[in-house]
Amino acid sequence: MSLLKLITFRQSTNEYRPVPTNGLILYYDIKNSNCYSGTGTTIKDLSSNNYNGTLINNPIYTSNDGGALIFSGAQQITLPQTLANNFSTSEITIFTTFTVSAVTSKPDCVSFNGAFNFFYPGNRLTGNQTIEQLYWASNSGWRGSTKKDYNLNQWYTMAWTISSGTALSFFVDNQSNGTGTITTFLPQSNTETRIGNANGEF
Repeated sequence: MSLLKLITFRQSTNEYRPVPTNGLILYYDIKNSNCYSGTGTTIKDLSSNNYNGTLINNPIYTSNDGGALIFSGAQQITLPQTLANNFSTSEITIFTTFTVSAVTSKPDCVSFNGAFNFFYPGNRLTGNQTIEQLYWASNSGWRGSTKKDYNLNQWYTMAWTISSGTALSFFVDNQSNGTGTITTFLPQSNTETRIGNANGEF
């Protein structure tokens, strides 16, 4: 079971600051009632682009920590297909803040799938209580594994940054967690993007 929400991120050990919200292509903030009221299947984009998402299989809303969605299996958010048209072809940063409250049989805790050609970033739990920070490349399996020990019920921010189209960097709580190189990165136009479920993996 995982919680996914937008909260502040760690700048240093004892410092937090708000996530930047200016100039975002897509902006979901579960604790904001203008984004999600706590009921229904629509999650509203707070940017000016109106990329409203659809909740699938009833993710559970909780008011804990100001508001969050609980994903415990097949739940997901599907995003408009036109969203992918605005992704950069050379530089992009994706980051998520999440906590794990229990380990299930499925390995993925956070992944993004659909809009990226040969690049699906994901965080995968392992049996020895580490999080693997991975990406799926060239349809040949998960690559770029860098690991981070995790504690249940502790929040983590993990990021993937692509620069110059091929250089990939990993970050955990704003600290470097390794690098990688991809041969192809090309966002696909008019392709469904999903959060929370990809190819049957949760």
